[in-house]
Amino acid sequence: MDVSIPSMVSAMSDRRKSRASIFTILIAGCLILYAIKSKPGGYAV
Repeated sequence: MDVSIPSMVSAMSDRRKSRASIFTILIAGCLILYAIKSKPGGYAV
């Protein structure tokens, strides 16, 4: 997700669509939701 945010900002400043960064953020969000639902107590760090 670290790469998608600068990519999105760059695309917005150039006034072009940022499909790749939106897709990456969407996948990251889905993986976070999956991790929360699969182990509700959380993970030990």
